[in-house]
Amino acid sequence: MKELGILVMLTALGGGVALAQKPPQPAPKSEMKTESGPPMKKERKARLRKFLAEVTAVDAAAGKLTVKERKGKPVTLSVGADVRIALGGKLSVLSDIEAGDKVQVTYEGRKDAPAIKKILAIKKRTMAKREERPKGAHKP
Repeated sequence: MKELGILVMLTALGGGVALAQKPPQPAPKSEMKTESGPPMKKERKARLRKFLAEVTAVDAAAGKLTVKERKGKPVTLSVGADVRIALGGKLSVLSDIEAGDKVQVTYEGRKDAPAIKKILAIKKRTMAKREERPKGAHKP
């Protein structure tokens, strides 16, 4: 009987020690380690921003587009080969854009040094046709 009491006490003691230990916790996702060293932080997606402007000059050979917002100074933008340009809803190139056209520029980063992603343009003559139509009138 004495042996049975000792056996019960040892079992209870062993179970108590096992319950007192906490299982290992995984590292927070923000501090996940890479195979080669320091903790890796999550990358944030770059936020795309847009602004509307009127084209004042185009230099297609140099890849430059000068635009002026309604309230602001003219700004010269560098347009890379990877920038998507649409003119009147169709894929286009920078040389198709002319002074007087309206553009919506989509970019990343700061406005004073933007990384241009997309340019949507509307020809000035298309804008004139829209302004000539009375409100509520449909296309003929």
